[in-house]
Amino acid sequence: MLRHIWQFAASESCGACSPCRVGSRCGLELASADTPPGHEWKRLSHVLAEACLCAFGRRIPPAVHSLARAYGGRLAGWDPCITPQSCAAGRTLAEIILPAGSVIREGQPTVPASEMGSSPATNS
Repeated sequence: MLRHIWQFAASESCGACSPCRVGSRCGLELASADTPPGHEWKRLSHVLAEACLCAFGRRIPPAVHSLARAYGGRLAGWDPCITPQSCAAGRTLAEIILPAGSVIREGQPTVPASEMGSSPATNS
């Protein structure tokens, strides 16, 4: 399933920006190699979330996090850090793969803290 997300991202990327075009292919390579969460994933997630021109590329990391949160026990190498209590580093998976300042809202995508605020509907 993890590879499927990255295959979808790589095939649907419009190619207008390098972070999404190259990053989605890097994510596919990491997923195909069954690389556990760590520095490579964190760096890739940060680059995608911060440098992609469109929401598609910026929302790939939350999709990966969502999958890991729901099926972490079935992803090779991903299960040790689903909760801080079960992680030797004492960190959650979100802290490992998502950029600093991200906020998890239940049932919603991850939103960088800098983008939090009132919605357009409440500003009328």
